[in-house]
Amino acid sequence: MARFLGTNKTDNKHYYGNVFNIISEDENFIDRNTAIASYFNAEQMQRENRPQIPVYAMREALVNAVCHLDYSQRVIQV
Repeated sequence: MARFLGTNKTDNKHYYGNVFNIISEDENFIDRNTAIASYFNAEQMQRENRPQIPVYAMREALVNAVCHLDYSQRVIQV
């Protein structure tokens, strides 16, 4: 996986293993490189953190990318 800021690569990791391990590592990578917004509810004293990309949508995109992988290229693109 790679994260780019403009044309500069800011984070780059290679993962190997079974499908479940790769999806788990991909989720960790995306969590590490995704912004989080904080919201305050007037009825609570504690803030609520929400990721920029909803967790279920991100997981669905990763699973679809793995399921429809072109094994001749050996690259997962999301």
